[in-house]
Amino acid sequence: MTATAVNPDVTQKIRKLIDFFEPFRQCDDETKALLAQKGELVRGTIGQTLLRADGKVTHIYLLVEGKVRIVGRDSRTDEIETVELSRPGQTLGWVAVLRGKSCETALCSAPVIAVRFERELVTQLFAKSREARAYWGSQAPQAELFEATVEFLKQHPSCRLSTLDIVKKCLPSYRVCIATAANVETLCTGAMLWYVSG
Repeated sequence: MTATAVNPDVTQKIRKLIDFFEPFRQCDDETKALLAQKGELVRGTIGQTLLRADGKVTHIYLLVEGKVRIVGRDSRTDEIETVELSRPGQTLGWVAVLRGKSCETALCSAPVIAVRFERELVTQLFAKSREARAYWGSQAPQAELFEATVEFLKQHPSCRLSTLDIVKKCLPSYRVCIATAANVETLCTGAMLWYVSG
């Protein structure tokens, strides 16, 4: 991706974007100023790879313009599946920062403009901002659900259901739970299928 040179105009544009998109807009003014100063406005071209599921994530991206295709490999069929088509306002790469494991391969499907933040800055944001932790910690992107479903289905080779169909049926009812010593017994009750990530 090509980065736009840092100057006061770019910093102001990034600040306006931060003030508009979740969860950044919930941050305090000091954090927003730091994000605006350290963020980079970048452009991507059609077909360009932003993130690789099998690679180390060094940045997260706040998609501002364009479309990004999130793809995954279904190991049962060895097919590359389009898991999701990301749109402006979505943040890509945060799973690798929050959960410690990358799950997204992201390809530009159209010319893209995004704000790019370094991993370390996002790690600081998670440590400092309860709102950011709550926002991202309560979500699972479709790529993460897809990857977990693929792993689960490896143990059930006779299953003929489409991995994407399973994920789409889970989306309306999934919930993310952070397991701790205090709540693990509560989480183990009920008729739920648990995927473990990170």
